[in-house]
Amino acid sequence: YISEFIIRILIAVGLQEELRLENIAEGSGRLIVWAFAWENIQESFFAGKGFGFDRFLTRANYILLSRKGHEGGVHNSYLMIWLNTGIIGLTLWLRGMVLIIIAGAKNTKAAWPILISLFLSAFFEGWLVGSLNPYTSMLLITFTIMAAPNLIGKEEMEKIDAKQDLKVAAT
Repeated sequence: YISEFIIRILIAVGLQEELRLENIAEGSGRLIVWAFAWENIQESFFAGKGFGFDRFLTRANYILLSRKGHEGGVHNSYLMIWLNTGIIGLTLWLRGMVLIIIAGAKNTKAAWPILISLFLSAFFEGWLVGSLNPYTSMLLITFTIMAAPNLIGKEEMEKIDAKQDLKVAAT
């Protein structure tokens, strides 16, 4: 009921065309392109087809995908990585993400919620894979800050903390 209510409000204010509400059941074309990407993943399951292949694939098949109701890219970070680098690359990427979060979890309780929200978001958008957007940079900065004590080393962090304590005591 809530989603239907929200859709009715969006239609009432005239946003149905901009938000493509007529094809909301297909996820604004995402289900179409996800199935298309999955078919192409089968051709090079383990090694992928190279960096940027997801972009090439959607551009080369623009007319076909557009007729089916999809506009844009793959809209799924996992499928994008899998298309480009195969299951090997996807596995290594996921491993890296989990290891960073494990390192960060030693320093902050926010690490796991960040990972969960990141992994959920990655299902519906490809921002995590894109290099020319502010979100990826902010995520990497966040990861670095969370894992900093493990990257710098415990003794170095204690020296930094001691210097900060001296500055605070001097003021």
